[in-house]
Amino acid sequence: MKDLVYVVGTGSKWFDNELRFSLRSVAKNLTGVRKIWVIGHCPCFVDNVEHLFYPDNDKSGNNNDANMIDKILFACKQDITDDFIFMNDDFFILKPIHVDDIPVLHKGDFKDKPQSYWRINGIWQQRLLNTWNKLKEAGLSTTHYDLHCPMPMNKDKFIEVMSRWDYKPVPGLNFRSIYGNEVYKGSGIANKTEKFTVFTRKIYPVLMNQAKAALFMAVNDTGLTLVTKSFLRSEFTQKSEYEKTSPEHIAIGVNCNAGL
Repeated sequence: MKDLVYVVGTGSKWFDNELRFSLRSVAKNLTGVRKIWVIGHCPCFVDNVEHLFYPDNDKSGNNNDANMIDKILFACKQDITDDFIFMNDDFFILKPIHVDDIPVLHKGDFKDKPQSYWRINGIWQQRLLNTWNKLKEAGLSTTHYDLHCPMPMNKDKFIEVMSRWDYKPVPGLNFRSIYGNEVYKGSGIANKTEKFTVFTRKIYPVLMNQAKAALFMAVNDTGLTLVTKSFLRSEFTQKSEYEKTSPEHIAIGVNCNAGL
């Protein structure tokens, strides 16, 4: 049995329904879960989870990974299972799987990425380049673990690893690749069809075709279109045990914190 640790911030573009459908995907497809922890913001419709508030210490938007690291470190000091699964609210599990079988996925080696990959067009890309450089300086493997999907972690190892890295200065460090190269040392499975992202607009047939082959799906604000929302609604129709049942918490697409 393993716990799931969600780190959740504010600013959802869909009234926190990303988390609603992520939890539905867990209830439908993931076995072997002991508890679910929500660290940070917790929407009012969420039920039957362990919730601990933790603030976003970096409010600039320039080092979101630092906020997630702080929340994971906080979670690791709680009564979570030694081995746990790290989650974001926009991860969705598409096929039945046991927590012990969740793979460690990666995107290959940073050094094999084409020059075009390193065009600095945003803070996340700057953070990724900084992570690669820091890994090289430390003499570690340089595997790209930042896939935006569930990742197996160990709480003692996470505390130990992050204590060695100064992740606070902007642009920060991508903690998945730091943890992955320290702990997994470049091992894992190179992602092919196991996980796909919806970071751009996609038509429904394309999305459905990718979903057929995948274990995991992830979205961002740009990819969270009417088509994507429709897919999630059709894929995860059943209210889960992690949702309250009172009428004011049922409506999808409504900000329950603002009332109906």
